[in-house]
Amino acid sequence: MPPADIHFRQFQASFTMTSLITPPIIYLEIYYPDGRKFLTTLDNAQAQEAQRQAEAAQQQAERLAAQLSALGIEPILE
Repeated sequence: MPPADIHFRQFQASFTMTSLITPPIIYLEIYYPDGRKFLTTLDNAQAQEAQRQAEAAQQQAERLAAQLSALGIEPILE
């Protein structure tokens, strides 16, 4: 397996005239050989939360469709 690509992005923090110049902030980005980015813990947590919300919305849509069917109204699910 070839090594992963490593990229650096550099940002300069803003400062006021009364503050000292701050050193640049460097973010490390690591990519798999196929080009996918390694995810951070925060990225993983956000993806899991989005998946949980999507599943909850799907379950609610199914419950509402069942209620409509019980009333004799055929729901259109997409």
